[in-house]
Amino acid sequence: MAERDVTGAFVALADTLAADFTAADFHELLITLCVELLQVSAAGLVLVDGRGALGLAAAVPGQSRTVEMTQLAEAEGPGLDCHRTGTPVSCTDLAAVGVRWPRFAAAARAAGYLSVHSVPLLLRGEALGAMDLFGAAAGGLSA
Repeated sequence: MAERDVTGAFVALADTLAADFTAADFHELLITLCVELLQVSAAGLVLVDGRGALGLAAAVPGQSRTVEMTQLAEAEGPGLDCHRTGTPVSCTDLAAVGVRWPRFAAAARAAGYLSVHSVPLLLRGEALGAMDLFGAAAGGLSA
């Protein structure tokens, strides 16, 4: 990842301060930039709504939406664990976690993902949601 790529990402995010940019546009841009910069296959963003329930804010590309919706519907998965604990959750091999998140892992593998890394979204120490980063290969994120 080049320094200019990171700079370009910050410029793109700053452009969202325009009046016609919505929160949904920002969420999609944020995860799209994360996919590009972190060289993962897909990303999803789950956020707490006004009632305190987690909901899907954005997912790219499209097949990750199905995986995120499965996580929410089945109430199991790394993004939910990450949000609950406020700490990152890393699964380097989704084939090995069938007992922990059986329905989520099956949906992720069916979509072509073999690893997932979830990062909490915190505001003043409070978890507001999580970003899930999906890999097409087993393994961790690069440094």
